[in-house]
Amino acid sequence: VAGRDHPAATTPRRRRSDSAFYAQVLAMKTCAGVADQSEEAPAPHVAAGLRKEEGPAPYTAAGLGKYVALFVLAAVSAAAIAGRVETDVLHRRLNVSPASSATVDAQIPHHCHCLFIDVGLNNGDSLIQWPREAADNARLSPDQRRGMRQCLSDMHVNATCYVGFEANPNFNARLLDVEKALLSSGRRVKIFRETAVSTEDGTIEFMVDTEGHGLGSSAEPSKAVVTRSKDGQWSTDFSRSIKDAYQKVLVPSVDLGRFLHTATQRSPFVAVKLDVEGLEYKLLRHMLQYYPHALCKCKLLAIEWHERMMLGERGSALKLTSALTAEPCGVPVLQWG
Repeated sequence: VAGRDHPAATTPRRRRSDSAFYAQVLAMKTCAGVADQSEEAPAPHVAAGLRKEEGPAPYTAAGLGKYVALFVLAAVSAAAIAGRVETDVLHRRLNVSPASSATVDAQIPHHCHCLFIDVGLNNGDSLIQWPREAADNARLSPDQRRGMRQCLSDMHVNATCYVGFEANPNFNARLLDVEKALLSSGRRVKIFRETAVSTEDGTIEFMVDTEGHGLGSSAEPSKAVVTRSKDGQWSTDFSRSIKDAYQKVLVPSVDLGRFLHTATQRSPFVAVKLDVEGLEYKLLRHMLQYYPHALCKCKLLAIEWHERMMLGERGSALKLTSALTAEPCGVPVLQWG
């Protein structure tokens, strides 16, 4: 597996200029299927990991009547369908507060030399376990495994932090207990319960699997429904998507690229496990487009791919892995799960 080693084990590479870096990233994104608006290097606000906010459209007095008419039409249409709102959306969550990367950043433990991030935490068992499994994975180089083990050693316990994200509200109580237990044991942990990662801050519609154990829950609506028979066999039903089959809830969402931008600035060693049930393709393309520096500064990406449930993403895992592991990115990628 190609990638960088622990900072203590290697000599830091010379920093490229933004223009040189983005010239190579352009070729990398083209290989991964990321669409660009132009072939020029991104503007400074993109190079800094930030997206430019567009100003409001300049409405003229002459066109005001058109917008008023559209507003009235929308109001009438909304009133007409108000009695037919889908019952599978939990109305108690319609007043959910939007998340923001700034709010989340403020809750990350400070002074973390090593930061392990678990996205798609499920019941919480993987938060501490996944880095240990990765550190023993033979697909990593000896230096890469050594760097992981240094972070996990008892002598670095006060400088190693763990952050987890889980959007499924059914795991709230369990995750609260996990967090309390780990904090009591001296671990530096923060779990963001009922919080999704996405390509922007705000709120997102999350689809909860009520037919099984919630394992197939996702924010990716095109994912096919996966069922488990009585004898324990799994099967994929491509005739149905989870958007039509699962229960919908609104949850806060955090821009994962912005979060990693802050995380890699604060900690010299950041490793990420990504298990988001089909949303990984959209997230990785977004980060390659807008946050390549943050994504490529990670010491490890452990990704569970879900191509078997995503007909439109066949072959995407190989392309994205190639783009991530090749220069100028060079981040190690493990196929997880």
